[in-house]
This record gives sequence, C-alpha cells and structure tokens, in this order.
Amino acid sequence: MHTVSLTVGAMVLHPLGLSKVLHLQRGGIDLQTPAGVQFVPYASLEVRGFTDDSVQAEHTAISPWWFALSNDTRRQALDRLAIVQEILTGYRYGWPSEDNPGEPFHPFGPGFNASLRQRAIAMERRLAGTQDSSNGGSSPAVGFSTIKRWITLYEQAGLRALVDGRSARDRKDFSDLDSRFRQIVEDVISPFDGTASAVNVAELQRRVWLGMKEGGLSRDIVPERMSAEYVSWRYSVCGSRPRAHRSAKVRKRSAHQPSPIVHPSHVSMDTTRADNLVHDELRQTSYSVEITVIISVATRVVLALRVTPRSVNSIEAGLCLYDAMRPFSLKVEGTNVDDWRWAGVPRSLESPLFPPRREVTHESTTLQGLHHIPGIRPSSFRTDHGAAFMAGHFMGLLRDFGISLWPSRVGASTDNAHIERFWETIQRALQQIPGYKGRNTSQRGRRIVVADQPLMTAHELETYLRRFVALDYHRAPHDGLKIGGLESQRITPLEYFDFAMEACGDITVPQHPDLIYEFLPIRWLTIGHAGTEYKGLSYDSDALDAYRHVRRGTFRADDTAAPFMYDPRDCTRLWFRDPESGRVTEIPSRHQHLLTMPLTQRIRDKAVDAIAARGGNSRLRRQTSTQQIIDELGSLYQAPPAKEWNATMTAERLRFETAQRDHAEAAEAWKRVSKATRRTSTPTMAAKSTDSWIDDAWPDLEGK
Repeated sequence: MHTVSLTVGAMVLHPLGLSKVLHLQRGGIDLQTPAGVQFVPYASLEVRGFTDDSVQAEHTAISPWWFALSNDTRRQALDRLAIVQEILTGYRYGWPSEDNPGEPFHPFGPGFNASLRQRAIAMERRLAGTQDSSNGGSSPAVGFSTIKRWITLYEQAGLRALVDGRSARDRKDFSDLDSRFRQIVEDVISPFDGTASAVNVAELQRRVWLGMKEGGLSRDIVPERMSAEYVSWRYSVCGSRPRAHRSAKVRKRSAHQPSPIVHPSHVSMDTTRADNLVHDELRQTSYSVEITVIISVATRVVLALRVTPRSVNSIEAGLCLYDAMRPFSLKVEGTNVDDWRWAGVPRSLESPLFPPRREVTHESTTLQGLHHIPGIRPSSFRTDHGAAFMAGHFMGLLRDFGISLWPSRVGASTDNAHIERFWETIQRALQQIPGYKGRNTSQRGRRIVVADQPLMTAHELETYLRRFVALDYHRAPHDGLKIGGLESQRITPLEYFDFAMEACGDITVPQHPDLIYEFLPIRWLTIGHAGTEYKGLSYDSDALDAYRHVRRGTFRADDTAAPFMYDPRDCTRLWFRDPESGRVTEIPSRHQHLLTMPLTQRIRDKAVDAIAARGGNSRLRRQTSTQQIIDELGSLYQAPPAKEWNATMTAERLRFETAQRDHAEAAEAWKRVSKATRRTSTPTMAAKSTDSWIDDAWPDLEGK
C-alpha cells in the first residue's frame, strides 16, 4: 500500500482556509489556522500527498466536496480567501509566520486602525491596478461591496462560502452517496427498458424507500435532497416514456460505426402497419393494411414493395422476395404514369435468361420516360424475428436460393436501422393522401375519413407508394450515401447502385415467366383417373392425362404422388410442372365455374370446420365434399358475419385479388414470350431484332 507522511510545516486545507502543521501529537496535530492554533485529530484528516495547491492534507469537514470542484473554481476560492485574510489580518495566509515580503501593507489588518469599508476600498483599488497592468483592463473590476460581501460570507461559513455558487450549482456529488442506496436505485430503474409503463418520480422514490426498508437500511444514510436528485437523474437518463426507454436500451447495444456492407446484394426486409386507412369496395368500410419492403442496404434502393393485409404471412414475404429478384420499370408519358412492370422477361426462351446489365439512373431533368427499379439476387437477408420471416416456407426459399439469413438481435432495432429509417421517409408519401391517421394514437385526430376525400383501395395505395419510390425517393439525394474522396457530392440511391454494381459485380436471377412458381409451397398429391384432390376440392386438367397411372417412384421414391404448386391465396387452382417440357400448367378446380366468391385457404378451412361442426366427419363424404364446401362458402358470404370474421373476409379478399394479379402477370409473360418467339422465327425478323428483352409497356392486367 502506498503511504503518505504528514510533516511539520505541511499545509492543510481547513474549513477556515489554509493552515500549517505546527506539532505532531499522538492523537492528532496542532494547526496554525487563521483563527489561531487548533488541535485536529488524525481521524478528521485525509492525507492525499501534495496537490497543485501545495496542500498535503485536508480536513474531512471539507472533503470530498473540495476536490469535486474544478481546478478553476478551487483557484478562484483560494484567491478570494487570500484577499479576505489580508484585509482581516494583514497577511494573505492569515498569520504572521507565513508573511510575504512587506506584509502587512497599509491599511490592511488591525494595526492601522482603518475601518472595514476603508480596507475594502483600498483592496478594490489594488485589484483594479493589478488587472490593468496584467491584461489591459479586459477583466471586470471587483467592487468594494463585493469584497465586503466576501468578508461577511467567510465569517459566517468559512472557505465553503467563498466558492462561486454558479460553479458548484450543477455539480452532483452522487459518488458520495452510499453504494447500497445507489444499488437499490439501479434495481428500481432497471425494469424501465420499454416493457414497463412510465411512472412519476414520486413513485420511484417510494419504491426506493421500500427497498431500503426491506434491506434493513435507514433513510438517514443519504441526504434527502441529494437522494431525490439522484433518483430523478437516473430516471431521466432512461427517458420519459416507454419508447424512450426502449431507445436507451437499444443504444447500449448499437454500434458506433457504419456497417461495412458495400455490395448491393445485402438486403434488408421489414413490415410495418400503414398509417393510412384504405377502402373496402365490397363492404364499403375502411380498414388497415401493412407495407412490406425490401431495400438494398448498401445503396438504399427499394427493390420490392407490397401492400398486404395485417399480419403478413410467409407466402407474402416470399413473393416480396420474388419481386426483389425481378427488374421493373415505370413509364411516364405526359401525365400518364403506369404501375411497376416486369422489365426482365426474355423475348425467347432460347436466348440467355439473365437480363443484360444496364444503367438504372434516370435523366434528372425530366420525369418523362422509363424509370428502372433494379432486380438482384440477395446474398444476405436482414430481418427481425417476425413469424413470417422465421417460418419454414420462407427459410426454405432462402436456403434454395443460397441466401444467408441475418436475423436481428431480439430487442435491437438498430440492427435493421436502414429500413427502420425508411419508414420515416415514407411518411412524406403517406401524409399527402386521404386517410392518414398519424403514427400513434397521440397524433390521431377526431376525424380521419373526410367526405370529399375518398380513401384509396389497398391496390391503389400500393401503386401510389411504388410511384413515390420510383419518381421521388430513388431520384432524391440520400445523406447516408457517400463515396470515398467525393464526400461532398450528393448521390441518389440509383446513382449509387450503378456505381456499386460496376465496382462489385452483378448478381442476378434467371428470368422466366414461370419464376413465381419457385416461390410457392409444394403439395405432393396422387393423380387418379378423376384428377387429384386436396383439402376436399378436386382438380383436373388435360395436362395430367399422361400421369394418371404412373409407376411408384416416378416423381419421388416409395409412392406415386406428384408435386403440385399451391397458392394459399387462391384455392381455385393448382399448378403442375410437366417433367418432359418443364412448362408449368394451371390445374383448375373441377367446380371452379360454381365459385362466385374469393376462395383462400383460410376461407376454405372455415367452411370445412363449419360443415364438420354440424355433423362431424361423417358429414364430409368424399363424393359430396366439394359441393358441400361450395354451398357453405355461399352461406359464409351471404350471412351477416361477426365483426372479427368481417375483417378476416376483407383481408382474404385482398389476398385473393393480389394472387389474381400475380398469376395474370406470369400468364401475360408467357403470351408475350410466345408472341415474340413467333415474330422472330423467320431469319429476316431475327436479323432485325437487336434487343432480346421485353422492356416496353405492358397491357393493363386489371382489364380497365
């Protein structure tokens, strides 16, 4: 252990000022103080070694308050002390044995019979002369009334009273508080990480006192005012609301440097509730939807955007990935703006299926023309732990395409910070259209739907947001995009994407009209003379004729089942890939012509459950199950449903309509490929064709 000796002649900081050790006694020391000789026990001293003020020890009555002050504050207090002691005693140290040459000077000290006012005025003149000679008079002069006030304060409270209150006002010596008290405060504050509701400081103080009582501690171990300040300060660090509590917790785990990801194929995906209501045309009501987005982390380019019902599922997440792998274009011609169109379909399946590399940056001076939305095969995927992203179907898609999944840490929203920031950007679009309801209930007005401002449908909202991305977001400079050596240049996401692709190389997916079926789940079903059956519905087509009675092991070992693609959003059909031609063919339900309402997996399961509830499994006979389901669907749509089922029907109809557009897009791609193949079948036409990719405007798949 390092020890420090206290010697005769050493300076000790006493509550009355600087003092000198005269004698070392057995139980303490004799100190020469400005008030005379005093005996101080060793227990009342704290020896520190020599400091900047030549002080070797200090009295416990003034420690650790003194050393908690800044150096400038301590120096200022000692200067005032010297002025006061010279006025009162004639000596700056307060006693004759430590006099400076010439002391005492006139009229300071009791020997000149000058009044206290006269001495203060003389000190004012001396200080003014000292300041003028040292810095040209730039410092404010000290008046005699201020000096008299210093004398009064010193006589009342000693050295402590000479410290400028403004310098010490904001200093909270929380380190002096009992460590047991501070630990109790930490235990009380720790639950406020975003999971607990906010409370006021008085309640926190009550919990702290209760914790001290349970721990056998007296409230007298801490000053009441300082303890209350400490509790208030610790809680203010966490924030005032649960959202701030969560942010404070996340900041402890977040990085302090930008991500080193540079390749555009590192993508991020997330889903959020849209802050706008949309219109249900069938039921003439409004409801909420969600927005699912995939962005390229390095370039901030939006690769895919879909509007889905609430609680997006793994099928919809997978189809968003399907969009991210396809290049799109949006055409502006005059005042007409179309939707995103698949711009990567080959004109002939005999040509390369990889779309050619091209610049995606649009002319910045005009909106007219084609606006490209690039497609890319992701190499890594950043998501949260949402059920849709952790489901087996979505995980299987990532595995099949060789994509690494990087799930965020639980509770660490900053792991996916780039797409979380995009939700703030998209507010600029959402606040411009009817039905905006605010980010939360505290921002919501009394009236959301206005009579003369009709709401958009879900599909119209999706189209609007896609236009915003292509015409606004992709064309605006992004503050988070910088190129080494050109940090002052303002760069748009598309410009950075072109730069990154040239520097890092391209990763694309072979484009094919049947690409969507790579993203649908597989059902293994047996093909019989009447087709195949799944979940009570029968499906058949001429495309199955060659496979009605196949041998065991034809498609997979140990049985005669064949793989069918299945879309839970549309149960009116299946899809079958012919092993000979590789072509995917639609296999419709045998009773599709009887269906006049959307049929999704959830609605079909509801109908089956209703039939079984009326008579058990005996009511579901193989020969009549399809007709029973169709009849039950009619009753489900015609009867006034409960409020909860009403919302379900609205969501399922949105899913069904989205499925119709997705599969119509694939069918249209086949038509265009077949038509282009026929056009280029003659040598003359083939010689004239220089572009092997369809990049012109598509027809309106809505049939409008």
